Amino acid sequence: MCDFSTWLSRGWCRTEMWCKILSSRSDVPLVEVSGTDKVDFFVPFRWVDAPVPEGNFTVEADREVCCRITHAALEAKLGQLAGKRKHLNVFRYLSGRYEDFIGTPPATRTPESFASNFHIASLEKSAKQRKGVTAVACAILSGDIGMLRYLARSRAQLDMKMPELWEMALPAGCTALHLAAIKGSRGVEVLEELLILRSDPNACEQNGGSVLCYCQHERAVAGLSFLSSGLGSTEVDASSCRALLLLTCICAPPAVATRLLELRAQAQHFSAGVHKCRLFLSMLWVSIRLKLS
Repeated sequence: MCDFSTWLSRGWCRTEMWCKILSSRSDVPLVEVSGTDKVDFFVPFRWVDAPVPEGNFTVEADREVCCRITHAALEAKLGQLAGKRKHLNVFRYLSGRYEDFIGTPPATRTPESFASNFHIASLEKSAKQRKGVTAVACAILSGDIGMLRYLARSRAQLDMKMPELWEMALPAGCTALHLAAIKGSRGVEVLEELLILRSDPNACEQNGGSVLCYCQHERAVAGLSFLSSGLGSTEVDASSCRALLLLTCICAPPAVATRLLELRAQAQHFSAGVHKCRLFLSMLWVSIRLKLS
């Protein structure tokens, strides 16, 4: 029996989805046939949280095959985006999470190779920027703690704000800590490093979602709570973030919600205007379908 939820968990099905999204015709919606008289068009929000290497495979050897297919599709997509200024933010996001998506350890780069990989003309200028997919954002997305420390020593702007990337289900205003939180288990060490560097754990994106709202791993929640208080920086406030609705929107694991409840996060009354944000409404719709299917 295969429904929408199980389809999204299967490695081969994820491979099909990723190849479709990364293709040159990625603007064509996917079609879900759930009955003889029921067909839906849908855009797979949060597809970046369903990487092929983490899918379920009946035959384990197929995992490597599908990873190679996804690798080729991702390389082709990056080739299409490279050199096109209007697609620079998407290019840098995909390049940053490259290793996440193909299931390999984070790459370690020199400043020169880092700038070349992310098409950064001037690492010094990019490090000083507060808006956009900056050098700091690229270091976080790629999990390159060494580069993050290098940029911090160069007095880089760690309080950067991301532009809206609707293709990745990211609203405008996401901070460095938001980017680390969405990486799940692969972003915990980066998140902890950012807290050591005194990043604000209570910073919110444009729609009012705090970093806790974007945590994809319980260790990230625990790290935000423990390190922010232990380091003497601003203590994370779980009670006022009203994170549980947003966690539903982004399909966070149950362990994350459990940890937030332990920190007294509110389960009701989101005051930041989530009802006005079409992105979150779309994400909530997808989440409900996943839970009901």
